[in-house]
Amino acid sequence: MDTIYLDKSPAYIPFTAQFVGGSGKTNPTSINLIIYEESGADSSFDVTKIASSPFTPTQIDSKTGYYGSMINKTELTANKFYIALWEVTVDGVQIARQKEYQVIDSDTTIISTINTNLVHLKQSVQGRWKILNNQLIFYDSDETTPLLTYNLKDAAGDPTSTNPVERAVV
Repeated sequence: MDTIYLDKSPAYIPFTAQFVGGSGKTNPTSINLIIYEESGADSSFDVTKIASSPFTPTQIDSKTGYYGSMINKTELTANKFYIALWEVTVDGVQIARQKEYQVIDSDTTIISTINTNLVHLKQSVQGRWKILNNQLIFYDSDETTPLLTYNLKDAAGDPTSTNPVERAVV
């Protein structure tokens, strides 16, 4: 699955595919690109097409069988999945190819990751911790949910609960 960073993308995003046969490039007699939006909110497919779908891709390179469509980024929504379905007819035979994309807002993702890391760091410094069965366990703010767990080792590299000189993330 490819990731599209919507907030960092230019106005149009290329959706491309290459169609080649045994002897090299393939020249389809018809080609369509249908893009479905999927929320991922439940276990069934939404089967909702984006507004301008289907698209009629253009040939990008006649020597390689490379086709594509430029999709306006306003048709995509952050925190959704998209399935690009290529319907192609070659020598009277219809074939299909699909590719999945995850669309995210990179700033939101980065801020969320930083926030989670800061919460973990603060909790590991200020919160409850315990040495149990040769492991150092840091607990979340509820003081029962393990947040970070480390195996403790002595100078010889053996597991220990007393006088550890090394810790390793579990």
